[in-house]
Amino acid sequence: AFPALVMVVVARYIPKENRGKAFGLIGSIVAMGEGVGPAIGGMIAHYIHWSYLLLIPMITIITVPFLMKLLKKEVRIKGHFDIKGIILMSVGIVFFMLFTTSYSISFLIVSVLSFLIFVKHIRKVTDPFVDPGLGKNIPFMIGVLCGGIIFGTVAGFVSMVPYMMKDVHQLSTAEIGSVIIFPGTMSVIIFGYIGGILVDRRGPLYVLNIGVTFLSVSFLTASFLLETTSWFMTIIIVFVLGGLSFTKTVISTIVSSSLKQQEAGAGMSLLNFTSFLSEGTGIAIVGGLLSIP
Repeated sequence: AFPALVMVVVARYIPKENRGKAFGLIGSIVAMGEGVGPAIGGMIAHYIHWSYLLLIPMITIITVPFLMKLLKKEVRIKGHFDIKGIILMSVGIVFFMLFTTSYSISFLIVSVLSFLIFVKHIRKVTDPFVDPGLGKNIPFMIGVLCGGIIFGTVAGFVSMVPYMMKDVHQLSTAEIGSVIIFPGTMSVIIFGYIGGILVDRRGPLYVLNIGVTFLSVSFLTASFLLETTSWFMTIIIVFVLGGLSFTKTVISTIVSSSLKQQEAGAGMSLLNFTSFLSEGTGIAIVGGLLSIP
């Protein structure tokens, strides 16, 4: 929930001319946490005890009073929580994920039926779980769909790298994490901040072209030069995650700019939800393909 709330705060309270920099900075900090977190967690688990890892997330509670003080007071809108919509959408997602790993047609049928009933449901209820009016916002829908495809593709590729490095080059788990994955994760800090600045100065299309170029060239290079040397994959991962950082900043900026202030909460939450769902789907699809003999 917290990442979605952060995106909503940026969409509501940051001026449009500075949103690119804000999204880029947030993405950089998140990437730094994703890169440093496993390293710190590994040291704590190795030298102290794994149970102490559960205490670290409690540090974030300290930031809550500061956020409450900074946020503006808004009029509370009374409404009902759409429990039925949540259940229908959850069933559709769960069975679709089962289909991506088992390729059972029955799971796909249940998923499609659940989503169809869900769409019909949200058009009738007063307080739907997902606002059907967002579907009429063309820039928003294009941003969400493109973001889902890109995020899912990159997540699937990155999840496949450890298997490739272990099977093709016989690298150890420590080498894969520290030498192959870690430099790319940390490079996102730089790419994210630069991408945010470029979005505000040169426009989203310019940054999007750079990001897509990074991704395309990296995927093509990996497909042809995978077996040459294992360390070459480190460079590829750097540019893959760099391209993802650029495109993610652009998509967040475009989507937030296409929403009205009262739509920011639902719209940015839906974008965040789509991102996590597509990443999970990409990883599940790649895992299913790798399991095929």
